[in-house]
Amino acid sequence: MIVKLKNSQHKISRSERFAPSTINMLLTSGFLSISDESVISLKRSDARREEEKFVTFDLNNYFMPPNALFPEPVALSTRHDIVAAMLLGLDNFISRTRDSHTRTRRVSVHLIEIVMFYEAMWVRNVIVIESMTPLQFLAIANELAVGGWPEALMLNNRARRAGIREKDFEKQYAGREIKARLCTAYSHCLEYLKAQYLRYCNVDPLVDTSDTSIRKYSASRIRSWLASANLLYDAQHGYGLKDCPFPDAYALSRTLGLPEARTRNLSIGEAGKIFRVSMIWVYERAPLLLALLEEMVVEVEAAVKHRKSDIGERLPTVLQNSENRRDLENLLPFELRSLDATTHGYIQHSVRSAITGLMAACFVLLAFMNARRKSEVSHKMVGLMCGSLTVRSEALRIYEVKFYVAKTYRQRMPFYVNETTCDAIRTLEEIQALFTRIDKARLPANEITPFDEIPLFSYRRLSVAEGIGTERIWFDFHSYGRQGDAASLVREALGTATLSFGTTHIFRRMYALIFFYRYENADIVAIARQFGHVDLKSILVYLTDPASRADIESIFRTIPTETDDRRRAYMEEMADLEKEIRQVGDQKLGEEVFAILAGEPYAGGYARYVRKLHARFAQVLSFAKSSASDAVYNAVKQRGHFPRPYSHGECMLGTATNQKAARCYSIEDGHVHQEKANATTCANCRFHLTKAAYVENLEFEREQLSASMNSADPNSFETARRRRELKSLDEAIASLRSRLGMSYAQ
Repeated sequence: MIVKLKNSQHKISRSERFAPSTINMLLTSGFLSISDESVISLKRSDARREEEKFVTFDLNNYFMPPNALFPEPVALSTRHDIVAAMLLGLDNFISRTRDSHTRTRRVSVHLIEIVMFYEAMWVRNVIVIESMTPLQFLAIANELAVGGWPEALMLNNRARRAGIREKDFEKQYAGREIKARLCTAYSHCLEYLKAQYLRYCNVDPLVDTSDTSIRKYSASRIRSWLASANLLYDAQHGYGLKDCPFPDAYALSRTLGLPEARTRNLSIGEAGKIFRVSMIWVYERAPLLLALLEEMVVEVEAAVKHRKSDIGERLPTVLQNSENRRDLENLLPFELRSLDATTHGYIQHSVRSAITGLMAACFVLLAFMNARRKSEVSHKMVGLMCGSLTVRSEALRIYEVKFYVAKTYRQRMPFYVNETTCDAIRTLEEIQALFTRIDKARLPANEITPFDEIPLFSYRRLSVAEGIGTERIWFDFHSYGRQGDAASLVREALGTATLSFGTTHIFRRMYALIFFYRYENADIVAIARQFGHVDLKSILVYLTDPASRADIESIFRTIPTETDDRRRAYMEEMADLEKEIRQVGDQKLGEEVFAILAGEPYAGGYARYVRKLHARFAQVLSFAKSSASDAVYNAVKQRGHFPRPYSHGECMLGTATNQKAARCYSIEDGHVHQEKANATTCANCRFHLTKAAYVENLEFEREQLSASMNSADPNSFETARRRRELKSLDEAIASLRSRLGMSYAQ
């Protein structure tokens, strides 16, 4: 059926070609489909048994703004060509990627970014996919690099034309309304326009705000955007772009974006504050919070049992009269003013913000003490579940947890954990046990989740209407946005100035550095095993701690130990040795250059190169003899030439820019391979220099090799290898003697 369709596309009508039934026939992954009502269904790879198995995107809710060709907004659902290309490109992406807990999110992000690329084309009056060219995509990419999607989508100009004013920012559901008025798929319109307004009001007259030449986005972020556009080229069956928008997205992203950098390290002060507050939450506040939560659960259970309808109204009274609440407030930096927050969590403190604060503390301890990624700790599918902790010996405090290793093994692997990890997990299990009591009181038995399938990092909303809800809310460690699950913890530890906390990957780096310094020359294999790395080179990314980087100086400089002192001494000694080697090397280079120009016998391409350089200088300038030699020496030194001795001669390549001229240069990888240096390979190399003394070196090597063969087994592989080396030495000696005009002595 599909083959027939492909071979006869010119015979069918446009409506048939872009019909949902036709497109669905071409989707092969089994994860994507589109209905006759233009609703895209994406099968979720991260759905739990109680969740919806599909996420939907109603294309009737996405609109293209007015442009020079269309004076009114146009629904995306009517643009069949881009919808078909988008679906087929995404289907291709799904088919070539592994099924994982992040694939649904990645596909969803790509879908929205493709819609925004189309919107960027639309505002430039390019409305059909056949008209889109790589040059147009490149222009959009350049704007993305300096201003992100707001720049590429021209949101500033569109907001002016739409008549959006400051008063519109304060309306209820302002973000939703502004997004609809602009007819854009960009989700952060409100935040962007607010920031632009504040920038306009507080503009410095000495600053040129029109300068957009500064790169603002990382290369990895830009590369992700470019990859989304390339999916339109991946669409098969003649529906996609004719030319790839970004053939070398990696190189272009590095050109346009900020240089890639490692996750920053916390300073020793920041790490200590976060760790201290987390320990206080788990060991001092958690018992009182659990007791308060149990009081509320008991009240809900009693109300359900007696079928009372005022469950939620009873909870504020329980909270107000609770001794546990008063004791807990003495330990908290805020009062428990309500059951749940209705605005930002860091503004209005409540029982819910206390629960999320405790979960944030547990997250910090689990991630930091076990070097785990965010998803490996708190994800609803692959994160920690109730029952994850196995006690091997309570008396010896030997505990084991099976963490999911996301990027290598992609399965749960056993790790031994410390007592603090054990206490954090048990605290979270107590919270989930209390919530399970609510489920048993209010839900049918077949809707209750088995204990070992309950994620540790989930909680419930508290309200006057329902008391304690039955729907799970997934904890997300961040300190910004409407939820702000980690806001109270980060605010207490680091203060208001650092409220926007960075990526949770810093806890993984903290583990590596602390482990490395605590155990002096720690076994890299042990750290790699803890991280779940297969390649030992990967762990080195986490162990870099040069003293020149200010953000990680703290660990190296503020915790002086005998080991650190030795390391500094070694580093200083290495620097001194390198300086001396450089001085001796420059002196050796000068001696060789002067000897060549003095007419001493040399062989190799470097001698010819120096003489040719000297002759060229002599043609254009007038030198005294010594001045000419100095000029040649300074020229080769400035070009980076530096001697590197071998038994058959010297390599003068150094750091010369013309590396391709070396005989050991490889076209395949673009590098020189000086480890392959020998008399045969270097014979005609421009950077090779040799003289009679090196013949003596080779003859001495030959004598040593011949002597070692006298006592060796004549039939062994080692003897065969030595015979080959001996033959190569004979050829090298003969070649050097011939080139130097020396007679061959047996």
